Amino acid sequence: MEKLKTVENLDIQTDTHFSIVTIVNWELYQHQNKKEDTQTDRQRTGKGQPKDTNNNVDNVNKYKRAISVLEFFAPVINGWDKSNLEKTIDGFISTRKTKQISSGVIQKEFEYWKRFPNETINAALAAYVDGQHWESGKSEKYFQGIIRGKDKAIQKESNQSLFQKAF
Repeated sequence: MEKLKTVENLDIQTDTHFSIVTIVNWELYQHQNKKEDTQTDRQRTGKGQPKDTNNNVDNVNKYKRAISVLEFFAPVINGWDKSNLEKTIDGFISTRKTKQISSGVIQKEFEYWKRFPNETINAALAAYVDGQHWESGKSEKYFQGIIRGKDKAIQKESNQSLFQKAF
């Protein structure tokens, strides 16, 4: 549970008598087809079990940005332009209906990005930020296309430079 708390998948509030563990972005993990509570589901049991509660209300405001997660991924992102990286992550967040992003999504993206040289990632970050692509709803998949395009352009430029040096 501590690892999940560290990567901000859980929020743990400890008291002298108990701890409240809340799943961050709980609604993202639920099915879209929600059925209404039945009468028997809403009734309290004989021992006085409390009614169903929505613990996510408090979490919505706590998890609007995932930038603090960048500190956790610092070893991975060494060499990437942090300013453009923050703007890119904010752009990804703004394309979501919930205006939230989990650390797991960020981690998955960073794992993909690590396949490319820092020069490519920084060029892609700059292109995404300069083009403000989030305004037209373009998020991670689109950004991956930018990375591939920048990587091809940089490789082509490098090959031309090597060819010119050879002759």
